[in-house]
Amino acid sequence: MSLRIVEESTPEGLDRHGEAWDRLVSASPQVSPVLSYSWMQAFLELRIAPGVRWSCLFAYDGERMAAVLPLVEDGTRGFPPARVVRLSAPRNVFHTTRVDALASDGFSTDCFVKFLKSSRRAWPIISLRALPADSPTIAGTARAGSFVRVRESGGENFISLPASFADYVSRLDGKFLRELRRRLRKLEALGQVRFLLRESSRGIRENLDRFVEVEDSGWKGDGHSSIRQIPGESGFYLRAAEGLARHGWLEWNFLELDGRTIAAHFALRNGRTLYVLKIGYHREFSSFAPGNLLLWKTIENVIAAGDVDEVNFLALCDWHADWDVRTRSLYDATVFPIPSLAGRLLERMRRSKPKAPA
Repeated sequence: MSLRIVEESTPEGLDRHGEAWDRLVSASPQVSPVLSYSWMQAFLELRIAPGVRWSCLFAYDGERMAAVLPLVEDGTRGFPPARVVRLSAPRNVFHTTRVDALASDGFSTDCFVKFLKSSRRAWPIISLRALPADSPTIAGTARAGSFVRVRESGGENFISLPASFADYVSRLDGKFLRELRRRLRKLEALGQVRFLLRESSRGIRENLDRFVEVEDSGWKGDGHSSIRQIPGESGFYLRAAEGLARHGWLEWNFLELDGRTIAAHFALRNGRTLYVLKIGYHREFSSFAPGNLLLWKTIENVIAAGDVDEVNFLALCDWHADWDVRTRSLYDATVFPIPSLAGRLLERMRRSKPKAPA
């Protein structure tokens, strides 16, 4: 495979690759849409701090895009030939937490390492966080000869869905189910209850405003981590949501009581995976467990539709345990532009370095 590498570092530059980038996401059904042009373009333009250098590397095989790697530069040290440039994935503690190379099958990110070494005239060290075990960065770069240091860094919970909702319900604790049904009856006694699943009749801005309001009413608002509490977040989510919706990746789910939103999901779907990216519920109705009620009906809906095999929470939370979740390990990876054997020897020496006397 003879690859051509293109680097872009402006929003206008990204636009030239947007359609091919999103086609690559669509062709990779296990990839979260946060790796899409629609999401990353909004993030790089609106959420990167002023003065921080960012760029996207694109690999083309002829006219076909083979891979994308978004990066931010964390600093350069030293002088040639010992100059080192450190790079990392564009990420944020509140969202966009898992950014990897987006690549077609068989692609090695080692070609990006070589490009960076040449273009920066420095040794690039690339750090990526919370990657799955089948990450092209972990597998492909190691195969190509660069040294990749991998460390387990947590995980994400997901639900593997059976063919029928009855089968799924049979896997849940009976007491938990009875409590869900009891709380739903109590809520229905207060007024008209509606579950709006895959809501598309309203505009994106209206649905986002409803989500922002209900999320801010709970613990995220108290902790100043809700969309409303973080300057610029509403604009970022609106921009990203508009792009995601054009590809059918955006899904809104709502629970309403007499027309008032009391729980909501900002969710993304690609292939047969539903990513529940953000959840909010109104604190005033917390005794009815509106978040659990909405998730219950969401799972019932996707099983009935037959187009989702996995519900992925992209996180580890204690409350997930009630939903018969499995856990997928995630890993931090640091890519060093040196041969694997030399890297392993260097790592072994580092680990065996004697400790300083107490």
